[in-house]
Amino acid sequence: MEEFCITVIFIIMATKSRKIIVRITECQFRWLSDILVREQRTKSSVLRDALNRYLIEESTVNDKQKNK
Repeated sequence: MEEFCITVIFIIMATKSRKIIVRITECQFRWLSDILVREQRTKSSVLRDALNRYLIEESTVNDKQKNK
């Protein structure tokens, strides 16, 4: 199942539109809405920042595991 998700994301990212569709829960939607209003940011900027933080954290964890 994990391979399928990675493949789908790769295919979507390879298209010219560069759009990714993500399903979120109602709770996550409320959280996102609150952040957008409070910080006066766009959905895209909040999600890009969150994705970058996740990727950096994963990269750091993977590097530490390789160095053991």
